[in-house]
Amino acid sequence: MNWKGALIEYKTWLRVEKGLADNTYESYLRDLDRYRWWMENEGAVNSPIRVKTAHIRDFIQFLASDAFLNETSLARNISSLRSFHK
Repeated sequence: MNWKGALIEYKTWLRVEKGLADNTYESYLRDLDRYRWWMENEGAVNSPIRVKTAHIRDFIQFLASDAFLNETSLARNISSLRSFHK
């Protein structure tokens, strides 16, 4: 499955199963869009099924050091990743 298809499924899952508030829903989508971009451009991963633990670790390191996220945003990004890869 490619990123586009996986993200469409994820959006549906977030709305139907998680029932998130609109702001949280939008934040999760932004988090995953950043993740997809990083994986395609920095991690050279063209499909979510090809993501390895090392890629995720590198992405989280990027968020912690280069994206200038506060602790709350970093924790939400990690939560977004966990729910996406379930």
